This record gives sequence, structure tokens and C-alpha cells, in this order.
Amino acid sequence: MPTYERLLTQRLTYSGRHRQLPAWCKAFKREWRRCEVATIDDPEGVVHAYNPLPYRWVCGCRAFVKSRFLICKHLVQMVHRVPTKFFRQVSRERSFPIWRHPDLRPLAPPCPQDLQKLVPSSIGVKADGQGKYEPIAIENGDSEDDPVGDNEAASSHESDSGIDDEVEDDEEGTDKHIEKRKQEMKTLATHLRDLASAIDYNATYADPRALNLFTRKTKPTIDFIKKIRQKEKTIHSTTTPKPSVFTGPNSDLMFVRTRPRNHGRSTEATEDGVQSPVRDNLEFLQFLSEFSSGYLRIS
Repeated sequence: MPTYERLLTQRLTYSGRHRQLPAWCKAFKREWRRCEVATIDDPEGVVHAYNPLPYRWVCGCRAFVKSRFLICKHLVQMVHRVPTKFFRQVSRERSFPIWRHPDLRPLAPPCPQDLQKLVPSSIGVKADGQGKYEPIAIENGDSEDDPVGDNEAASSHESDSGIDDEVEDDEEGTDKHIEKRKQEMKTLATHLRDLASAIDYNATYADPRALNLFTRKTKPTIDFIKKIRQKEKTIHSTTTPKPSVFTGPNSDLMFVRTRPRNHGRSTEATEDGVQSPVRDNLEFLQFLSEFSSGYLRIS
């Protein structure tokens, strides 16, 4: 009888095996396992330097901020080792803590000074009815990526309503934030045009010291521009495979939109110093002229 009960439980419990997993799952598992075995030089100093809080899943280290999955070796090693099913079932939330799963359990209870930082959404805590929170084994939260079972229908409605409220709050300041970002980008473009004008003016005097200075100071910018051009060339090509978004040399250009062909590049310089779009247009017009002349002679 226990065998059948176990089989029935396995069949009725959501395991994540019968769905198509997101493309990031493999990379997430690989990064998580790497953090599990990474070496922490000074475990005691980490608490004072970065103040990692696994119950809220936040850490002040640079790796956490730069991580694509918002994980770091400090947080991963402050929770129990997760089983393989964790990577199929984990819920990715819209607010901290980003990751939710019953097997995501911190090794130690929160420190007294950290109790005031805990909220009902923290990993593994519950309210005691007096405005305080105590550690418990967490329950699996709903997620936009995971299907909701029959026994979670009631809670899913509450979760969706909270998400809608959050989206509405974000939309209230959207126009203001968009205009601010537009203005910042236009200001940056103005500064770069001023720099180009200064370089063009100094080119008249051909001072080698000025050339060395401009070359040294603008090298990162020139390299960045070349990467953008290479990405646009690859995107517009009909024979070259499209570049990967998350891996490869173009991964840091994930949020840079690709310009249409010849958009704003009438003065683009090639290695030989010739403006390529203008040169291409002249060659095309010359070809049309020769073709039309030959066609008229034949007819």
C-alpha cells in the first residue's frame, strides 16, 4: 500500500517534467552549481562586507548585482543544497525574493537585527500575529512562468491581482521616465558629436600629440562602435547566422536596437577612409547609367 501511495503522490504532485522548460534553465542550473562549489576566502568577513540576507535573497556583492539570475556564491552557500527538481519547479517572482521553492531553505535562522527586515514574502518566514515574523519551511509561490494547479486556484487569483496593481503603479510614471531617458540619450549624443567636431578641427593641424591623446581616450568608444556595426552587419546579412542574444561577443549589446540599413550612416567611414554608403550609392548610380546606355544602344 505505501508503494501505491507514493506512486499516486508522484503522479498528482507537480514536478515540472511535463512542460517545456525556459531556455535559461540550463544556464541557471550551471551557474547555481558553480556557486555551490566556489571558494569564499573570508566567510565571516562576507557578512560585514556584503550583508547577504538569504531570507530576502539580496546581497551587496558585485557578483550579485551583475548576475543574470541575481545569484551569488554567498547566497547559494547560505541555503541547503537544492535537488535537481528545484531547477524545474522554481518560481521566478517579480519582487524580492526573486526565487521561491520549498527546497530553498536557509541554513541558519535570521539574526535578531535582521528580523525587522523580514516581510511576509521573505523566504521561509511567517507572521506570528503580532507584527513579527519567524522562520518556517516555505510554501511554493505562484509564478508567471509556472502553471497553477487545481489546489492553487484561489491563491492564484490573489497573486494576479497583486501583479496587476504593480503594473498599474509602474505605468503611472512611465511617460516621465521615458522622457527622462530620451533626454539623457540625446545629451550623450550631443557630447559625442562635440567630441567628433573637436577631433575634426584638430585634424587640420595634424599634431601627433593631439592624435595620441584622442586615440587613447576614445579607444573604448571606438571599440564599442565597431561592435555595434558588426552586430548590425550580422543582423542585416541574409547568409550569416543570427547572433545569440545571451552568449557570444554580442551578449553585452542585448538592449541595443539595430538600426535599419544606412540609417544615420551617410558619413560612416571604412578602413580606407571612404564613406561606404555614399560610395555604394555612387557605384550603383554608375551601374544604372552604364546599363541604361547599353540598353538604349541595343534597342
